[in-house]
Amino acid sequence: MQKKAVFAMLFALVFMIQIFAWVTYVPKPRNEPSQSPITTKASDSGTVSFTILPPSFACNMTLKQGWNLISLCAEPSNNSIASVLSLIDYRYVLQWNATSQSFDVYSPQSSGNKFTMFDANQSYFVYVSSAGDSSFGVSGNESGDKNVSMIYGWNTPTYPYQFSSNITKYLDSIANKYRYLMKWNATQQLFMIYSPRQSEPLFTTIYMGEGQFINVNNAGGATLRYNKTKLQSG
Repeated sequence: MQKKAVFAMLFALVFMIQIFAWVTYVPKPRNEPSQSPITTKASDSGTVSFTILPPSFACNMTLKQGWNLISLCAEPSNNSIASVLSLIDYRYVLQWNATSQSFDVYSPQSSGNKFTMFDANQSYFVYVSSAGDSSFGVSGNESGDKNVSMIYGWNTPTYPYQFSSNITKYLDSIANKYRYLMKWNATQQLFMIYSPRQSEPLFTTIYMGEGQFINVNNAGGATLRYNKTKLQSG
């Protein structure tokens, strides 16, 4: 048990070393100004001004300066990274490759990105450049019931709903097939680790918009079953 706990901590340490290397050595794209509401003017007998404000979103979250681990708690009609993050001053998006157990990196300033679209079944790291908090919303349909397949090792499934849920209830469909669930503390810039074997877990709830890493220890993998009614009950 202690060896597995050490393994989880080493994973977190290796991740932080990777992040440090990317931020330190990857060429920094120039910062683009944050998009502001659009003002349009028309002239006839006078001047009329109006402002197009961003729409309100049911899937709202706050992004901190630095790394944020997020899930899309809505299904946008356009799931391109450029579209979903159009109002955010971001530098990188990281997608976990479960097969290679490593990250693929997206940069808005790169012409050779390995991916350009958000997968609604995954969680993503987003690096926010601007100081302070950034309000972030995803416009789209609410997610229904779904199944997400995971392989042996670390996986980054989404948490797709606009309500919080108990971790034990949420992971019931993969009981005895996983070892850890990790969430990211964007304020402290570090992982928080949950284990079903802990007598006093650090957290017991997963919230709207939170991303996650799940360590599957079953050789045949596991299927995470999302049942909206079940997760909302109780």
